[in-house]
Amino acid sequence: MHADRRWSDDLDRAPLEARQKVAGMAGKDPHGTPLEGHRHTEYLVWFEDGKPVRLLVWRDGHPFDKNEQQALLKAASRHFSWAAPYSRPDAWKVRLIPLDPAVPPPGGFNGAAAVWESVIPYVPPRHHLRGGKPRLRESIESQVRRELSLRGFDNAEQVRVEQVGSPEWVAVHFPRRRSGEATFIGERHGYPLQLQFPSPVRGPIRAGHSSSIGLGLFRPAESSP
Repeated sequence: MHADRRWSDDLDRAPLEARQKVAGMAGKDPHGTPLEGHRHTEYLVWFEDGKPVRLLVWRDGHPFDKNEQQALLKAASRHFSWAAPYSRPDAWKVRLIPLDPAVPPPGGFNGAAAVWESVIPYVPPRHHLRGGKPRLRESIESQVRRELSLRGFDNAEQVRVEQVGSPEWVAVHFPRRRSGEATFIGERHGYPLQLQFPSPVRGPIRAGHSSSIGLGLFRPAESSP
């Protein structure tokens, strides 16, 4: 049984008041209904020179309270597997080291920029091809613009979306209702993109399949104002 499934089962059995207190972490209200507006906690992996260097815990809308911060630090103190989804989970274990608050956040979490580029490939949540032919309404450009609009970015329909590299296979996450399959399955293509907004916007920007747990993260391009 996967650890996330055990945690979810324990949450289902918890009192209503306890479920209300952790709604922002679980991403669901006390009755199990997903929160609207991307108000749940997200886990974003930051890369530099092609190597993962940070695990960022982010929640849009309101900061983590003292109890949540303590819970996150306690969880970070444990070793966990960084192995590929198809290998043995104990093959390669790592431990997170909390950074001092004086360490500045990475690019994209402060300031604004007009041009953003992929840190981790973008995976379209919907298939943009059918029978090998492009689906115009579900093109990568259309899907990115649609999600940016849902996330509240102004003039999302004017954003220029450009593929800037070759696609690569990535592992995506599937919810519990598909428990008959592996939790992570590398069956989707990820695309390195560049986004050009009409005017500078503030981040973080993340979009696409599994963007709440690491995929589809962007950073300001070096040449962006």
